[in-house]
Parts: sequence; structure tokens; C-alpha cells
Amino acid sequence: MHTLYANGGGVCKQTAQRAVDGPDRTCLPSRPMSDAVVQLDRTLPSGWTVGMLLVPVGEGQLLVYSPTWLGERTWERVEAHGTPTILVAPNHYHHLSLRRYRERYPEAAVVASEQAIPRLVKQGHVGIEPVASVAARLPEGFHFLIPEGLKTGEVFLSLPGAGGRTWAVCDAFFNVPGPFKGWGSLPFRLLRTGPGLAVGTTFWWLGLQHTETYLGWLAKTLEAERPTQVLFSHGRPLQGEDLPERLTALARKRLR
Repeated sequence: MHTLYANGGGVCKQTAQRAVDGPDRTCLPSRPMSDAVVQLDRTLPSGWTVGMLLVPVGEGQLLVYSPTWLGERTWERVEAHGTPTILVAPNHYHHLSLRRYRERYPEAAVVASEQAIPRLVKQGHVGIEPVASVAARLPEGFHFLIPEGLKTGEVFLSLPGAGGRTWAVCDAFFNVPGPFKGWGSLPFRLLRTGPGLAVGTTFWWLGLQHTETYLGWLAKTLEAERPTQVLFSHGRPLQGEDLPERLTALARKRLR
């Protein structure tokens, strides 16, 4: 089964897998489907989702944003879209599957923000380079964004499109559709991680270093880039011309 949906210049195509795996979604504004970002995720029994983004960088090579183990079909699902050559740890907490990916793809560059690298090294991940080290390998118009005022070293990815830019984010925002189910979902509900577009309490506790610095950077960068689509490590793609205003307002409401 395939589903197409569009908003704000973006189009996403999703191919059904087993329900626990979630569909493979192809998402990027105004780019050919064969050359677009693919979102792979897995829905846990609680209703929470974990996932990653596969970004084509040319010649069948992929940048993997937030490498995630999704079960026994992980390599099949990833390699259906290309070969990972750049692995991005989006912050210093998202590393639990990184060792598996490095073993599978030993030639891949492994990168993170400079702020995230020290803790990642303490977790046993040696040889990680700053994201700037792979900037020249990205297609034209692709670049990393490193938010100011955070202590987790989170890094966003910004991608071009004729209908507007697309952002990829990890823990700064969630968009898990839910419903949250059972006792296993209690922490997610208490921490206000959804359902729907959310800034979780964990980000306020663990992510923020200087609140006003981060909020100022976020508002300024959203206004400058005007993304019309956001892709999430946790949740479904979100499109709209008003995303900068929505994200700025939500962050201010939840973090101040």
C-alpha cells in the first residue's frame, strides 16, 4: 500500500511494512521520489516511535541521521535505499545503535557536533569527527545547524527544496501521533512528549543550558530559513508554511 500526502510544497510517500516496523516514508519538498529523504521507524507497544532518516548524498551513498536499530530487518530496509557513508549522532544521548552501524559500515564517517563528542567518546565511541568534516561531501544547499544554548550538542540538518527548506530534528521536537497505550506509555505522557507536536520535559531538564540563548537562536534561525517541512527522529513528518511560528511559539511556551 502507498499513501501520498502533501502540504506546504512537500510530498511524502509511504510504503507499508509490518505494523510494528512502521512504513518507509520518502519525504522532501519538490524533489524526485528516488532522490528524497527516507524515514524509517518503529512503533513501540507504548505508541512511542523511534527512527532515523536516510539522506541521499550522491552515487548511491547515504547520510544516516540518528542511526537506529529497528529489528532483524534493519539492514534490509536501510540498504534498499543505498549504502551508509556518513553516520550522524544527533546529540550525545542518541548513540545506542551506533556501534552496530560502525561494525556494518566500517568505512563510514561518524560525525557529531563538537559539544557532543566528549560524552560520546566516554561512551566508547572513538574516532568521531565534527560535522564540519563532512560538509564538503553534502549536496549543494545541504547543511548542518548547531543550536546555541544547549548542553546535549544536538545538531539539526537543513535540506533544500523548491517548496521550501526541510529540517531534520532529534530531541528538540517530537511529533509522535499516538495513541499512547498501556502502563509503558506513562512516562511519555507524564513528560508531555505527545501525542502530536511537542517539546518534551526531558529536553527542558537535560537539553537546555541557557534557555533564552536557545530560544533566541531558534526564532532567528527559523525566520531566516523558513522551513516548510520538519522530519523527526521521534514522530511523523510535519508540513506547513506556518511551521516557523508554530515551533517558536511551542518552544517558548514549554521552555520558559
